[in-house]
Amino acid sequence: MKALFCYIILTINILSLSASNHSLYISKIGSFLKADTIIETMDKAIDKNTGCYFYTRSGKNKYGIWTGQCEKGLVHGKGIMKIYENDTLLMVSKTEYINGYNNGYAIDSFTDGTIQHGVYLNNYKEGQWKCSYRNGDSYEGEFKKGKMDGFGKYTFKNGTYYEGYWKNNLPNGKGKRFNAGNKQIVEGDFVDDNTT
Repeated sequence: MKALFCYIILTINILSLSASNHSLYISKIGSFLKADTIIETMDKAIDKNTGCYFYTRSGKNKYGIWTGQCEKGLVHGKGIMKIYENDTLLMVSKTEYINGYNNGYAIDSFTDGTIQHGVYLNNYKEGQWKCSYRNGDSYEGEFKKGKMDGFGKYTFKNGTYYEGYWKNNLPNGKGKRFNAGNKQIVEGDFVDDNTT
């Protein structure tokens, strides 16, 4: 039983946000964001609304429509981003960009039905996230550099779930599996989704 990744079609990670307290949340975590640290080489994509650029890990044939500000030719500040590939809408996000990178609290709504929310750091999911996937599965837990990493709970559509530690999108470390009736099936140390 392999864990599924958060379904990310894009790496620009954006969404449509509706909660009113997110600006307060952003200000609390703002001191932890280091938008000047570039993790890897990224492609530039253009925002067809403002003409400003933003960064993506897979920008080929992708562009955005940004309703927000630009600074020095880069998408910057809070706003709503719509991401398209070959003129097909992939995702809508209410988020924050700093110097063209997605940095801050976001709610991502994908056209396939996947919805996720949490914090981005330089276009990567970081810290606590909630993800509801198109297939009915869900994940609530920690991410590092865009991968499930740390403590989290993955629930399958049929009600079975794994709760424990993750590394590289797989159960790794102490964890437990439960059946749909909430009865524990396995407890132990996991290595790449297998108990030892």
